[in-house]
Amino acid sequence: MKKLLVPTDFSPASHNALEVALQIAKKSGEDTLIFLLNVIDLKHYHKLTNEGQYVDALTDETYRDHLTHDAGLRLQSLMVEANTPNLVARVETGEVTEVLNEYVAQEGIDLVVLGAKTTSLQEEMLFFSTTDRVIRTLTCPVLTVRRKTEDFKAQSLVLATNLTDPIEEAAPQIKAMQKLFGATLHLVYINTPGDFFNNRRINDMKNEFVAKYDFEDYTFTIYNDFTIETGVAHFAEDANADILAISARHLNDTLDYVANTFRTEIIMDEVSRPVLTFSR
Repeated sequence: MKKLLVPTDFSPASHNALEVALQIAKKSGEDTLIFLLNVIDLKHYHKLTNEGQYVDALTDETYRDHLTHDAGLRLQSLMVEANTPNLVARVETGEVTEVLNEYVAQEGIDLVVLGAKTTSLQEEMLFFSTTDRVIRTLTCPVLTVRRKTEDFKAQSLVLATNLTDPIEEAAPQIKAMQKLFGATLHLVYINTPGDFFNNRRINDMKNEFVAKYDFEDYTFTIYNDFTIETGVAHFAEDANADILAISARHLNDTLDYVANTFRTEIIMDEVSRPVLTFSR
């Protein structure tokens, strides 16, 4: 885990993400790089001049230069505050998720640390935030931080899995975080009435899954609940998880569930924990 990317819009939420990334980098070693990236989507920037003339950043070079210069100064201020030689700051223009995906591929990013502006997954879904879009589109794992974390820890890492979805991209980062923090990995399979398997079948699936990804220092639990969403939340609470790891596909299911159920306070509480999502 030697290359971390922190997208920033200079909000308190993105500052929280930077603080967590700095803590991860400190434990990862002196050669760990943090890329601090501000993306300006020019189509959202337009204004009226003092003369009453309408200008937009897509066509007005002076306005565009002003935006990038101002962002550069704010990034410089963050770098001074962070006071580490391993922080690289850049300003890019374009659609946020497209730029982030290009940057991840270009720099070989291992992990994106993302600050969420709300502590409600329901609110994230309803407003389809940038956080929401990034989680769904990035090919590398994304660690979403929803609150200020002065002492980031990951001694208890819960991985919710159906034991069949591939996690080739995520497995190395899960194991790296496990090793970095000396964490115990809690694998959990949520067994629901609508998709029920007996213990023998599930344990066979677990053995194949563990052998395929070579997991060590783990526990495995078959957790019975009415839905995957409530099962994941209940187990993470029972295990006192520091981080919840879940595939983007399962996160989509959770978002759909929360959108239609306003009684799920436990899920709302659960997502205040850091969540590690991955698409594969």
